[in-house]
Amino acid sequence: MIKKSLTLLVTLSLYACSSAPATSMETEPKPALLTTNNSPQCHQELKSRLSEQMGQTVAISANVFSTKSHLLLEPFMPRDATGMLKDGMSLAKPSQFNLLVLNQQCLLVNEKNQQIPLNLCVCQEA
Repeated sequence: MIKKSLTLLVTLSLYACSSAPATSMETEPKPALLTTNNSPQCHQELKSRLSEQMGQTVAISANVFSTKSHLLLEPFMPRDATGMLKDGMSLAKPSQFNLLVLNQQCLLVNEKNQQIPLNLCVCQEA
């Protein structure tokens, strides 16, 4: 009798867990694009966050993250008047960043998988 009661209890518990209502909160970030209605403040915040991550001022286009959810940034290398690198060949690899969205929050993600929130930007799933 106890065995049947236990079996029934486990079965009901599993059914209750599987039929629980879905929540609107996502748990995994998804690749994202910036929407076209973002303000200049969004662009400035993005530029600022990328500069912090790179350790130097960066230049980005106004349509960054508008068609692709990833970005490669090369470190700035000083050049002479002829366009040649002043210190010779550079072996520095570009830094990769991804734009993700999680519960309507834009996230800039670096190579170390650190998520940096972009509070002034509006994103949509890519």
